Amino acid sequence: MKKTIIALSTLALALASTSVSAFELNPEFFVGGGVGYHHAKFESKFTDVDEVEGNYSDKESNTAKGAAFSVRTGAYLTPNHRVTLTANFTGDNELHKDSDGDLYELKQSEYLASYDYFHYLNSEFSLFGGVTVGIAQNKHTVSWDDEGDSGKETNKETDFTYGMQVGAQYKINTNWSADLQYRHMFESSSVSESGSWDTGYYKDTHTVKNHGELTLSVDYRF
Repeated sequence: MKKTIIALSTLALALASTSVSAFELNPEFFVGGGVGYHHAKFESKFTDVDEVEGNYSDKESNTAKGAAFSVRTGAYLTPNHRVTLTANFTGDNELHKDSDGDLYELKQSEYLASYDYFHYLNSEFSLFGGVTVGIAQNKHTVSWDDEGDSGKETNKETDFTYGMQVGAQYKINTNWSADLQYRHMFESSSVSESGSWDTGYYKDTHTVKNHGELTLSVDYRF
């Protein structure tokens, strides 16, 4: 699946380059920012294999939800082709709070490059869709406070991520426009920990399966 998405992304960018080359380039640059509703699916798997005590396995999925904000810049290479660089950030969004009061949180930071193709409905409204690649930093935090024993443990993992987006744009005037967009990104992190002893072994895996965001952005063109 990952190789397929990368291939499609490469093909889309190649087609965009071919299409753009048919026009005389006169880029229109923009800067902007946005706010959004962000969600990320986090999955934990634990396997314990022991010849004496027996085998045990457990799997749990949780979704972190919360607000995000982004800043971005880019260019309209032609009216139909746009490239964008985006930095997107979330807060520490709660994944799970267990019966012992331990709090599990996930924070994501993304640095993305996107391509979009635009279809104009009229002079003010248009629809767009495209592909996105980049890197994502996932920070997983566990906090506890148990009868005076309190603490926090944080793990960070930075990895490649990829996905796609669709949206609609309203052109307010010559210089200002607003986008409503949904972006879906695929697996961005998978970390495993394992160990062994005389009679068995264990493996613990934490994975950010996917994440997505509905964003409202405003851009200034120049």
